[in-house]
Amino acid sequence: MTLRAVQVLILVVCVAQADIACAAEQAISESLMRRVATAVELADTDPQAAIKSLQGILQRQRLPLAKAYVAQQKAAIHIREDEITLARDDLAAALDGQPAEFADPLRLMLGQTYLMLDEFAQALIELEIWLSVQQQPDPNGLFLLGFAHLRADQLDQAILRLEQAMQSVQEIPRNHWIELLAYAYAKADRPQDAQQLITRLLERDPAQTRWWRQLASMFLLMEDTQRGTSAAAIAEHIQPESRATTVRLARFLAHVGMPADGAALLQRTFSEGEESEAPVTLEHQLLLAEMWVLAREFDAAIAAFERAEQIDPENGKAAWIMGQMYLHWERYTEAARALTRAATLYGEAAPAQVHYLLAIAHINLKDYAAAQLALRLLADDSAYAERGKALRIYIENVTTPS
Repeated sequence: MTLRAVQVLILVVCVAQADIACAAEQAISESLMRRVATAVELADTDPQAAIKSLQGILQRQRLPLAKAYVAQQKAAIHIREDEITLARDDLAAALDGQPAEFADPLRLMLGQTYLMLDEFAQALIELEIWLSVQQQPDPNGLFLLGFAHLRADQLDQAILRLEQAMQSVQEIPRNHWIELLAYAYAKADRPQDAQQLITRLLERDPAQTRWWRQLASMFLLMEDTQRGTSAAAIAEHIQPESRATTVRLARFLAHVGMPADGAALLQRTFSEGEESEAPVTLEHQLLLAEMWVLAREFDAAIAAFERAEQIDPENGKAAWIMGQMYLHWERYTEAARALTRAATLYGEAAPAQVHYLLAIAHINLKDYAAAQLALRLLADDSAYAERGKALRIYIENVTTPS
């Protein structure tokens, strides 16, 4: 991420500030507001004509607040036309000699133009004056102030203002806000804090290549080489394809030793998918479950397998894998139930392993009759016939009176 790129995002969002007229209806006449509105309407078809008209209106004003109101509208058009110097000059002239509390939306806008012109010291002066008279500062203003401190290499103050902006905003913080704070953290030698923020961004959109590159940088700063190189590799594999992208990224994460990250990514995608998207398939749900297994998050894996059974109640694969897991944990009752479901759902097509594992579960439960029933189905399977025979001998040994 470059600060210049973020600056463009900041200014696009922050150009529209509170109208001075909204805060001082009594001081600005309705006739003036109508004349300004008529001039501003020209901006869509002939911006220079609008600017000329507003300049004429501005020159006829005597009251400071009226001048400020017209200057604000004129400056907004200059900014749209990338005439930032002219916007700055209009705003500075309207504020010249006025107290700190005068037309504070105008001062915030002036601070913004200084930022756009890379005049950071002057931007800080104007934005600090603006902040000094605010009881509840606009989060956009706080963010601009944080950005100005960052460009002035005042990291502690930058982080303070950026954090305040994030905490005071009503809606979910914008992506570029999070991105800039992550940059500030990294520059202040706080890579772990930066990594957490970039991870939040990737939770919103895992297909953003630059965020994966930033995440890679954070991990490498933390000397976590494996995850750093993995994140860098992911950035080279991204294709913007919605759920298909997420599934591919999740598989890649598992492949490079980050199955928990891949599983969490899949789970968020499945639970927050758009209504227009196709329903989650059994294959995708089984992938999620198996990734939780790889991550050794077994409760999450079982929940995912149970969801897979709900998606396709006629398919026995989820029950089969759950049975294996329960056997591994020596939870034989749950294993027997799951494997019985799998055998029933598969019917005559049940893999031999299902019956073999079911027999083991029943043996551990000392239900030898049920175990023998399962073993009878292994006699014709070349891969499991000998194993089944060994289990039958074991059952005979433990059930024959000595």
